[in-house]
Amino acid sequence: MSTEPAPTEPTPKPRDLKWSTLFGRSRSAIFVLNSRRQLRYANAAWESATGASLAKLRGTQFSETRTSASPLWATLAPPREVWRGEAARVRRPAPGTETGPPWWDIAYMPLRGNGDLILGVVAVLEIFGTATPRGAAKLPTIFEQLRHRRAAEFTFDLLDGASPALQRLQAQLRWAAEQRVPTWLIGERGTGQETLAKVMHGAGRQRETRFVALECTGLQPYLLEGLLFGKGGLATGRSTGTLFLKNPASLPRDLQTRVAEWGTSANGPHLVSGSLNPVAHDVAVGRLIPRFQTELATLEVRIPPLRERLDELPRFLARIAPDRAAPSEAALKVLRSYSWPGNFHELASVWHDTWHRAAGSAMAPEHLPRYIRERFLIESSPNHPRPQPSLDTILESVERRMILLALAQCDGRQSDAAAKLGLVRARLARRMDALKIVWPPETES
Repeated sequence: MSTEPAPTEPTPKPRDLKWSTLFGRSRSAIFVLNSRRQLRYANAAWESATGASLAKLRGTQFSETRTSASPLWATLAPPREVWRGEAARVRRPAPGTETGPPWWDIAYMPLRGNGDLILGVVAVLEIFGTATPRGAAKLPTIFEQLRHRRAAEFTFDLLDGASPALQRLQAQLRWAAEQRVPTWLIGERGTGQETLAKVMHGAGRQRETRFVALECTGLQPYLLEGLLFGKGGLATGRSTGTLFLKNPASLPRDLQTRVAEWGTSANGPHLVSGSLNPVAHDVAVGRLIPRFQTELATLEVRIPPLRERLDELPRFLARIAPDRAAPSEAALKVLRSYSWPGNFHELASVWHDTWHRAAGSAMAPEHLPRYIRERFLIESSPNHPRPQPSLDTILESVERRMILLALAQCDGRQSDAAAKLGLVRARLARRMDALKIVWPPETES
């Protein structure tokens, strides 16, 4: 039994290899803009996908931002970074709709000339999904019960401690939760940014709504845009009470703008952001739009790493596994000698691994991982060179002691303490803030 070969496209002749001929024969929807942002070319596949006519729209100028009166131009307009010479890919709802599906997935390729000159932009449009009727979705009761049980696990008890720095951190976060203040959490990886965001959610007025955490680095921008602004996305209803954005500087700038508009609207969620850097740093290097600094980071909070809280190790271990035996004093001494670069995530991993090694008995040094025990032996060796503190560290330590001594001698009266130190009171207050010196408010008249 013979079969006929599948038909193939005829081999193009040299005169058919012009770009307009190749684009015209392509089944991909392609359009081209010139340097003045005007539509200069679109193939038949583009006309079929958009329902628009090139003959009528040739020369039409695209809006630089997505605020054009034409829904078609608002959807097709390249983001600003394309006109700076950067390739980009976006996913947006179809024109005339607030949410997808269908979604228009558009890839932009800028054509660069000499220097910073942009000669034009070639873009390819793909359409995904079909429109579906709207329907109201109700969260099953079992999920509501699970939400309440999870919320009970994240309370301000996690921040209990006697240190002034920890008490200040708890007071700041409690105030931000009650007032729905946009908060920017700064901390190393593993310090518990998302955990503190959940604590704030459970303590705020939005505790009965959803808590949503988005890792902005790990997902493609079009997926994040769909999750936030697509059909059934977070921005389409009022059920999201707190939105935690981890590393929002990783988002494209046009998506940052949409998030900022939603986060500052009356129906927006309580926005909490987490980053390794202060918000001013990410704005200064151009990774974050200024609105995040002026409107979405009203309160900036630094989360201390685990190496600055080693005295609280027994409480942390009891919180990780309350049903397990406490570690021995010898094991705690070894644990406190380690710097914990992975912070609480690393501590939890070590604790679970050590518990299995101990087989239910109290944790002893020999149960700990080898790299931690070796670090303890090196640090405790009499021949181990001790790091010499820097001059700034020594001077700050002396200054701190002098201020604390003056305050103690003056019964906490900052005006008298400033005079004793030969300072004006405003400068003393600034130095206390810089050195993180917490003192009860004075009661003088």
